[in-house]
Amino acid sequence: MNNRLPRAPLTRLTPHAAHLRLAGRQLGLPLTLSLFLALLIVLSTIPGCHQQEVQKQLQKEVALKKAIANLNGVYTRHGKAGPWNYSASVELDKILSQNPPEYTARVLIECLDDTSESASILAGKPVSLGIVCYQGLSQLVYHEPIDDRGDAVASWPGLITPEASQEELRIAKAAWKRAQEVKLLIFQ
Repeated sequence: MNNRLPRAPLTRLTPHAAHLRLAGRQLGLPLTLSLFLALLIVLSTIPGCHQQEVQKQLQKEVALKKAIANLNGVYTRHGKAGPWNYSASVELDKILSQNPPEYTARVLIECLDDTSESASILAGKPVSLGIVCYQGLSQLVYHEPIDDRGDAVASWPGLITPEASQEELRIAKAAWKRAQEVKLLIFQ
């Protein structure tokens, strides 16, 4: 007695999918894996809105970063211990307000460790794009770091200055990502 289930005929496979199914059988792959690979081929050949949407998002991110990088701001400090001042903060606010704050914060966090030069300067030298992204993040988002008991902490690696090194930028990015993941960001 044959205990095998009857096979349902496969119809409407694209030539690529049918070829892949046949190749899968020739390689000794199980039918389900062969069909899965065939399905992947079929889905990848469908010109979808998803690809277009991803491309639009990437273009939007590039445009946002480019606008931030092109700001001609100057970082100055009042005294050796005074707060830093960024001369293009109003222009930066205008750029940041063109998109939803959650989206903008995500883009800013992702570019925190970007060491490419921006048009903004400190002591006559260009600062990295990551520094200007941090400036934007600090204007857009508030985060008060806390310890395991819920008490505010005095220092946090996400807080940097315009003089931050590449390593400090990398560490700051990781700290901001953690804060974002656990939803500790307060939009201003």
